[in-house]
Amino acid sequence: MQARSGMTENGYDVGGDNSTHFTIRIHIMQSSRFVTCLLLTAVLTGCPGNSDCGKIVLPHHAFRLDALNSPYDDWNSCDPEGHWTLGRDLEVLFSSNRATKGGTFDLTPMYLSLDGNDSTFEVHGSANHSLDSLLTYINSPKDELGPSFWFPREALRVDQDSAGSTPQAFVFAQGDSGAHDLRVMVAEPTGDTLDDFEALSDWRYGKTPALRDVRLPEPINSTFDEGYATWTPRVGRILFHSNRSGTYRIWEATVPLDAHGPFKWIQNAMPAGVTVRQIPELSSTDGQERCPYLVGNILYFVSDRSGGQGGLDVYRSKWDGTTWTVPENIGPGVNSPSDEYRPFALPSGNGRQGALIFSSNRPGGAGGFDLYMIGM
Repeated sequence: MQARSGMTENGYDVGGDNSTHFTIRIHIMQSSRFVTCLLLTAVLTGCPGNSDCGKIVLPHHAFRLDALNSPYDDWNSCDPEGHWTLGRDLEVLFSSNRATKGGTFDLTPMYLSLDGNDSTFEVHGSANHSLDSLLTYINSPKDELGPSFWFPREALRVDQDSAGSTPQAFVFAQGDSGAHDLRVMVAEPTGDTLDDFEALSDWRYGKTPALRDVRLPEPINSTFDEGYATWTPRVGRILFHSNRSGTYRIWEATVPLDAHGPFKWIQNAMPAGVTVRQIPELSSTDGQERCPYLVGNILYFVSDRSGGQGGLDVYRSKWDGTTWTVPENIGPGVNSPSDEYRPFALPSGNGRQGALIFSSNRPGGAGGFDLYMIGM
C-alpha cells in the first residue's frame, strides 16, 4: 500500500506503506466465564523503564485480533477510559452473539494485550470481569449494541475532550432486530454537582451502585431503528443512526447542556428543548450511513455509497465548528470488497501512535464479523 497523506491538512494523522513487516502469534488464555461482549485491554509495552527500544509499532494495514474473535459476530467496540496511551492498559467494550450461537447480542469484558517490540509482537486475549456489575443491569434476552462511554467537558479545557476522567454515562442500543432504542445508564441523582455521578466509577470495582436506566425520549428514539449514539464535548450534539427516513442516515440531536455536558438532562430526559435533524453533509444519494463514532471533532462511520472498496466501508469527516467536511473513504488499508462495521478510533498525539479497531466479514476470519486493528 502506498503512503497516504489522508486529510492531514485537517488534522488527521494517517498514512503508511508496505514496508512494515510484523509477526503475530496468537495465544488464547482460558477464563472461568465466557459471556458475549468483550472488554479489551491493549498493553503496548516492550523494554522496562523509560527506554524507547520496546515501543510497539502497529502496521498500517489491518490485522485480525484472532485471540478475541469467535465463529460468530464480534463488533461494536468502545473505550471506557476515553484515551489511547502506549505502554498502559486500554479497555474496550464490544458486542458478540457467540453465547447465543448467532442469535442476540450481549456485552462481555475481555482483555487484549499486544506484547513485544517494534513491529514484532504477540496478541493475547483473556476474560475480564471488571464491568460485571454494570453488565448485570444491561444484558438481556434482547440485543445490546453500539456501546459508548461519554466523558464530561472539563471547565479548564472547554475546547477539548476530557481524557482519562471518569465516564459520566454509558450509552447503548437495546431491542430486537430492526427495532432498537437508545438507552443510557447514569448514576441515580443525589444532588446538582458533577460529583454526584462518580458512582459510575464503581462499575470497575465489582460494586453495584444505584443506576438509572434511561430510554432517550422522542424525537431521538422513534418507532424505527435507532443506534450507535455518540457524543463529545467538542461537537456538543448527540449523533446516532436511524432508518426513520426510509434508509439509515446519521442524525444529530441538540439537547440541553450545562457546563459539563448533557448528563443532568439525561437523568430526567424530557422532550422539551430537544431537536433532531438528518445531517445532509454526511448523506449519500445512493447508499446508507451507519455506526457513527466520535473522537473529539472527528466522526467515523460506515457507508455503502458508490466510490468505495465494496460493501460497507469506513469513512471519516471533521466538524469545523459550523459544518462537516466531505466524508473521506479511509482506503484499502482498512476497507475491503466485503463489509466493514463500527469503526472505533484511538487518537494519536503527544508522541503516541493512533489506531483503529473495526469489524469485517472479509474472507479468512474466524467466521461472521471479526475484529481487526490497524495503526494510524
